[in-house]
Amino acid sequence: MHHGLILLVALIIGSSTFLQANNIQVNNVGYEDTGSDVYLVNFDIAWENSWRTSTLESNNDAAWVFIKWRSTSTPEWQHGVIDYINTVPSGCEIILPADQVGVFIQRSFDGIGDVNYENISLAWALEDVFPESDVVEVCVYAIEMVYIPQGAYQLGDGLALGSQNDFAQGGSTSSFTMDNEFILSIGGNSPDNLSIQPNFDQACDVFDDFDTGTVRTLPSVFPKGFQAFYAMKYEISEGQYAAFLNALTPDQAADRYQDGAYGFMRYSIRTTGTTLKYISDSPERACNVLSWVDFAQYADWSGLRPMSELEYEKACRGTRPSVPGEFAWGTAGAFNEQYVFEFENTENERIINGIEGLGNCMSASSAPVDAGPRRTGLFAEAVGSGNRISSGASLYGLLDLTGNLSEIVICIGTPEGRDFNGGVHGDGTISPLGLPSWPALIDSGPGTVGRGMGIKGGSYESPLELDLHRVSNRCFVNVSTGIERGESLGGRLVRSNF
Repeated sequence: MHHGLILLVALIIGSSTFLQANNIQVNNVGYEDTGSDVYLVNFDIAWENSWRTSTLESNNDAAWVFIKWRSTSTPEWQHGVIDYINTVPSGCEIILPADQVGVFIQRSFDGIGDVNYENISLAWALEDVFPESDVVEVCVYAIEMVYIPQGAYQLGDGLALGSQNDFAQGGSTSSFTMDNEFILSIGGNSPDNLSIQPNFDQACDVFDDFDTGTVRTLPSVFPKGFQAFYAMKYEISEGQYAAFLNALTPDQAADRYQDGAYGFMRYSIRTTGTTLKYISDSPERACNVLSWVDFAQYADWSGLRPMSELEYEKACRGTRPSVPGEFAWGTAGAFNEQYVFEFENTENERIINGIEGLGNCMSASSAPVDAGPRRTGLFAEAVGSGNRISSGASLYGLLDLTGNLSEIVICIGTPEGRDFNGGVHGDGTISPLGLPSWPALIDSGPGTVGRGMGIKGGSYESPLELDLHRVSNRCFVNVSTGIERGESLGGRLVRSNF
């Protein structure tokens, strides 16, 4: 049915913008009325330093693109269901998952460099009939992602630090090889089991309910990192989170925003009293002062899901053999002096010191006096630019998996964590009660909110000598922050349904 709508197009870019990053841009957003219940949403998308390779890492970067809309008679923002892909530019590949929540846009062939895909057209299915006088706004969001291919990898780095509760092959300190997504026995001493090192220390705030003497079962639907998935290239930025707040109802946004936190540990999201009520003074900065509930509802709204602690280790080291004591860049060496900045607190913020051959990350050992998170991908232009070690990048090109903010993940050491189903992704509309199989957002008893989640990777608050930045460290993987917001908590999201 022809709706006769007047369609105004708004644009929000859900990405960071900085030198040597991808600088994703969505332009020329428009629409075509097909005369039925489908509108064609048209746009161009471009970003820098894109890649696709069929050798070595065998992966690529991509953009996760989704649509939000509202109208005069439906003033709250709704998620746009993508009915089908109408046009695909040359050299571009567009993947529409079965749930039709968004699309992945990526190179269709090997290459490195900037990309600019023009005249992309997605069919947006309308289920409501609006008055002809209605004004409809449409927003196209884009989040930078990285494809992590299917493949066996190692859990635990073999470093004999049992007090950190590292993963190990049952009964040993050796790494465990994850080579399938089947049901898995965790704990115990069998070499077929994923366990923890024999000299484990439950005083490390891990409190797993499995150990070398207790065996549990990890279901097949728990995401183990063997199968392919996409992960955000950077931690959620303040600009992305502010855009999320502006797409919620006033009451929802008030619940997801920490009033009075402005200026605390460099947090710079504030209210304005204008149409865009929430803005960030540093939109490229990694977003802290988040709780599990904030993080989970952002995931639901964007059509993504949390990462498991197993996927975190895969995202860092990939299919390469583990290195004892390694950080996300694959070596055990990290810069351990205070950083000196140029263009500080701008979108071009970067460090001007560092040592060739030592990985870079924000830690308590390197953070300036005004501690707090820095812009996402800060080290992409560090000493030895283009080098995985100096940029602090994982094997697949993800940045800041070590340091800056601690990454929220789903753990396997509690029943609530093991219930997590990697096939359940956000549907674009936040649920106050949370999604099935995700750790709870609502109290059902003391300490139940967020039980099953924890953190990995260390942060700007963590001294390097505590080893919290190591890929395999599990010291706080069961912290269950729940509704409590943390000045060093943040993270990134993933999707495995595509």
